[in-house]
Amino acid sequence: MIKKSLVFCFLFLLSNTFCSECTDKTSLSDGEDKYACYNLRTSSSEKICRYDETKNGCVEKTCSDFAVDECDKMSPVPDQESSNQKMCFPKADNSGCEFVFCEDLKSNCDKFYAVYNGEKCALNSEKTHCEIKRCSDLTSNCEQFITDDDTSNAC
Repeated sequence: MIKKSLVFCFLFLLSNTFCSECTDKTSLSDGEDKYACYNLRTSSSEKICRYDETKNGCVEKTCSDFAVDECDKMSPVPDQESSNQKMCFPKADNSGCEFVFCEDLKSNCDKFYAVYNGEKCALNSEKTHCEIKRCSDLTSNCEQFITDDDTSNAC
């Protein structure tokens, strides 16, 4: 009985790991809306599902699959190995897109959308790179701290 349970668990985990709603829809039926792809689950939080005209079906795409002017099509992604999030930004050489953390940026911090309440990406005090700032970290200028998720001051 234990062997059967283990085999069942293994197969269940395997199917959840390698299958996604997106990759199950690699070919759309006649009359099926291509925009249905946009709402399908993917195999990873670092991927989104999009319609592919050449295949007439749904495909999973990651940040590096987009052209430099399409990086913003990816939503912020929580990092599996830290408590930070990543965003899809143009590469420095404008050859495409890549995932970056707020701390990887040296300017344009405000273009990094912090999804966690009460946080924002801003230049550090030395003005050498960006960092995640929280209202509770501030000792002055609290009235200037406005997060992406607020319409009013967070402090």
